[in-house]
Amino acid sequence: MEIELIEQASTEIAEYSKTEAGLADLRARMANVEYDVVTTKGMALAKADRAEVRGLRTGLETLRKTIKAPALAHCKLIDEEAKRITGALL
Repeated sequence: MEIELIEQASTEIAEYSKTEAGLADLRARMANVEYDVVTTKGMALAKADRAEVRGLRTGLETLRKTIKAPALAHCKLIDEEAKRITGALL
């Protein structure tokens, strides 16, 4: 199975630059790596690398939610105010 890698960096979201750098490092270190999971050492290496990837993925999701929270709160205020005004007009 081949996995297509997206090479375009996320330049518009500055907060993602740390994760983007981690992704570039993973690509360089893990390109064409094969894990010998029948050995204890190989399995441990595979698990450690998978944990690193998972950490970047879950960290990105946490960061996304943190960045987005103020915008969502503002959108909620916009909707509530519009609903209040509409109610007054009705």
